[in-house]
Amino acid sequence: MKNILLIIFCLSLANITFSQNENTDAEYLKIVKEYTLNEDGSVDYNFFKSIKLLSHFSFHRLYGETFIIYNTDYQKLKINSAFTIMADGKKVVTPKNAFNEVLPRFSTNAPSFNNIREMVVTHTGLEIGTIINLDYTISS
Repeated sequence: MKNILLIIFCLSLANITFSQNENTDAEYLKIVKEYTLNEDGSVDYNFFKSIKLLSHFSFHRLYGETFIIYNTDYQKLKINSAFTIMADGKKVVTPKNAFNEVLPRFSTNAPSFNNIREMVVTHTGLEIGTIINLDYTISS
């Protein structure tokens, strides 16, 4: 019994000493979520994120695209700004063909969900050390 407790203690100690920050793929610099209640009863949801990419895996698989789901019957999506700042400081504004509106995967073969859309924002100019900035508003 003492051997099992000693092994568990050693494994937990090893887990604590190896920090997760050494192997991170990306680092969130800033996330802002704001809800605004208007006088007419409508709600505006504003979302801003800034992410620094630290590995190839982060922009090939994890954060190279952003998926925004909204309902076209009563919501309107507005992209306020979308750009990346490359490692050398060059600003790359996301082109218009990087915004693709698609039907979400979960709503296939379900006619009652045909009004739901997913905006796929493909970020451009990605490399290690790039900072992705995205700001959008959903009004309902």
